[in-house]
Parts: sequence; C-alpha cells; structure tokens
Amino acid sequence: MVENMRLSAHRGAQNTAPENTIEAYEQAIRLGYGAVEIDPRVSSDGEIFIMHDDTVDRTTNGTGNLSSLTSSQIKALEIDVADYPDYQGEILRVPTLDESIKALATGDIVINIDGSKVDWSNVVFTKKVVDMLKKYGVYEKTYFVISNVTQRKAFNTAYPDATLSWLHTDATTINTAISTARSYQKAMLSIPVSIATDAVLTTLRNTSIYYQVYNVDTEEDLERLYTKKVPMVETDTLYPL
Repeated sequence: MVENMRLSAHRGAQNTAPENTIEAYEQAIRLGYGAVEIDPRVSSDGEIFIMHDDTVDRTTNGTGNLSSLTSSQIKALEIDVADYPDYQGEILRVPTLDESIKALATGDIVINIDGSKVDWSNVVFTKKVVDMLKKYGVYEKTYFVISNVTQRKAFNTAYPDATLSWLHTDATTINTAISTARSYQKAMLSIPVSIATDAVLTTLRNTSIYYQVYNVDTEEDLERLYTKKVPMVETDTLYPL
C-alpha cells in the first residue's frame, strides 16, 4: 500500500477471487489493500448477506432475487468460479455479513459498507449491522455510504458517531458537499474519478474532510491521484503499489 493512500478493493480483491466472497476479502488482506467495499442485502427471513446484484443469477448457480430467497436457500448456492482458475474444483458460498466482517477484522482494513441496497431507516436492520461491527471491533474503521438523504439522516440520528459518506457526482457543487459533510459529527465524501479534476482535488485537500475517489481502474489515474495526495482510491482491477 502506498504511504498515505489506501487502495480500496471494490467488492473485495475481485481481480484474484470472485467478488463479494470471503476468499476475495482474504485476498485483499494478503495483497495489502487498505480498504474493502461490501454490499449488504437482506434475505426473505431477515439474515444479512453480501451480494452486489439484486439477483443471484450472475454470480451463482441459482436464480431469483436474493431478497425473495430464504437464508437456507442462499447458503446452498454455489459461487461461479469459471473465471478464477485458482478456485476450480472448490465450492465458494455467498457470505453472510457476520462471516464477512469476521474475515475483514483480521486485517488492517477499513470497511466501506455500500448502503444502496438496504433501508437505513429500518432500526432493526441497522442495529444488527452496528452490533456486528462492534462485536468484531471494527465499527470505528467502518464508513457507511448512504446517498438517500432521508435514510442517512435517520441512521445518523440513531448513530451520530457513525462515519457517513455518499456519492457526490457534481464537480460544480463540491463546496456544498463539503458543507454538508461538516454538518455531521463524522463524514467523508465519495466522488467518481470522472469529476476528480485538479481543481476539485485541490479544494478537497484544503479542507479537513476525508475523501475517496472511486471507479479508478487505470494506472495513469492512480498515479495522478497519488501525486495529488488523495487519501483513498477505490478500484475493481488495480493492485496495491
């Protein structure tokens, strides 16, 4: 990991293991990533699993919406390993949130919880998540990306000490985003590389707001962001330098 820059593995180290699996998280730790992004979803009977898509079709041997399946049905699914020669012949499963946090807690990993697939105003759900993070001692190393303003405010009311973020995609309103971040006890900004101009990065660097740049998948962009002293960069494909 480059000094003073955390490289975040989007859905785990999916360049070496299937996305959003325990194996992808273990690989991220082994390779020296400084952060991992995960996607919680809730089964029909209330257990929290990790999967990016609405359906299990693309990444497993099953079909249907994850939210329509029971926890037992989801646990019986097998992850598609066709594109990963190192895992041929192995059976990989869809991990629960508990299994994922337990694995990530073994490394020096910041956890990015993508909040776009669940309802953060649901107090039963949010308590489960927060209690789990605290059980493994990683609550302080976790941030919650919640772009829905109503849900973000509800979650912030319940957990004012949680670190919040959201996807800000407009370079022309970066100062407004900074002001919003300052209105929370703890907040950071998440911006795509498409708006990470030198001017935007200079503005962010001159504030006390922590930030990450996501969708970074070229060495050229990574090098530029490093020279601009970006503290965290999220990638699907790049390895830690």
